[in-house]
Amino acid sequence: MLNLGIVASSHVADSAMTLAFNTRTYDERLTTSSTSTNSISLTAGSEGDLAVLIDYRINSASTTMPPFFNPSGWSFASGGTYNTDAEHRYMVTTKVLTASDAASGTVTTGQAENHYSTILFFTPTLPITNVQGYDTEFQGTNGDQTLQVQNVTTVASVAPVIVLGFKATFGTDKSATFTTPTWDADFAEQILGSEVNHLELNHRLGYIIQNTTLADVNVDANDEGAAQILASNHISVS
Repeated sequence: MLNLGIVASSHVADSAMTLAFNTRTYDERLTTSSTSTNSISLTAGSEGDLAVLIDYRINSASTTMPPFFNPSGWSFASGGTYNTDAEHRYMVTTKVLTASDAASGTVTTGQAENHYSTILFFTPTLPITNVQGYDTEFQGTNGDQTLQVQNVTTVASVAPVIVLGFKATFGTDKSATFTTPTWDADFAEQILGSEVNHLELNHRLGYIIQNTTLADVNVDANDEGAAQILASNHISVS
């Protein structure tokens, strides 16, 4: 009986949640109505996954900024707006998937003419009970963007943490590249002018998972000489 007790205590002490990237869903919708929405399936994820929705919406013809919209059951983590010849809204929201989400669920974004929707699914080793977003950084500019620091060690302070970075650039043959950091993985999309009712758009999304040792992350991007967005934040999970 004593040995069994020691084994059980050791098992509890050694248990710590970690996260692993599961999969990514990407969907875009081009319309001429600033009141259109976009619905994205959640079925690529699994029950218990942390779903991170990156909702990038643009009004190209309309001069109205796409409205703030937090999907029902999702938690706001980060966001920002930018206006140069077109109105841009960038938002990050999160949700822990239920069984019904993974079986047949969808999420509907807010209104805009053009929708570029990414969901990253992360699988935990233990059930998730709390998700918190930190260090919202967002800059839209026609010039070089300022370095953004994700203060993981002092703000989140408890692993696991996901660091996110987003870069978007308007203009032909732009690559939307980062100078720092080296991401665990990044995903680039090229949107032709015919798909955005405007100039060509390129955007790139990267993530880093910190499961054990936490470290601050510098997020910076190339100045590509056009209208640009740089955004970052980090998400702590327990």
